[in-house]
Amino acid sequence: MTHARYGIKVRKMGQGKNRGFTLTELAIVLGIIGTILGAIWTAAANVSAHNKAAKEVQEILTIVSNVRAFYGNRGSFPAGTVCLNPVLVPASIFPADMTVPAIATDGCTVNGTSQADPWGKAVAVGTQTGWEGLPESTGAFEIMVDWSARDMLPSQCLPVLTALTGSSAASAGLIGVAAQGVVSLIGAPAVAAAKPTSFTGCGGYFTLQYSL
Repeated sequence: MTHARYGIKVRKMGQGKNRGFTLTELAIVLGIIGTILGAIWTAAANVSAHNKAAKEVQEILTIVSNVRAFYGNRGSFPAGTVCLNPVLVPASIFPADMTVPAIATDGCTVNGTSQADPWGKAVAVGTQTGWEGLPESTGAFEIMVDWSARDMLPSQCLPVLTALTGSSAASAGLIGVAAQGVVSLIGAPAVAAAKPTSFTGCGGYFTLQYSL
């Protein structure tokens, strides 16, 4: 507008380039920021799940190797033994960072501690157990992970199943696997070899049986 007396142009406050954001523009900006943050969080979660799965696979293979080295010269396990954790924990068979305060659902604690996977699920080693329907064998041992809380996603547990029961599983000494109540015996003529794709979730216990 032009001042009537002096002929000076006066711009009203809020007009021109210095105006602030409207609520609509602010909502759009916040929506874009939220989308970006959501994508970053999802990517970080996927990386974390991948790393945990890889770590669990390595932990289980380490336990298998250590159990074989510990009992290999003995040729067999103690008679009547079910859970071997009380023997194996003091012998450092489990990776050190698996030891955590006792988990309430763990029936195989040692001196107030449990052995846990990267997701905090209890891990136990046993023999002659028949855990999850696997056949009892004096020359075999089982590694059981307690996924019974059913709070894991297929994207978290299936990579572990896939890695441990894949094409090289039999050569690694894997005899059988049980998950979600499904039992598969590697190489048994009457039972199909373990196929991780048949396991659709992480409920129940996940048990691997290995030869000594």
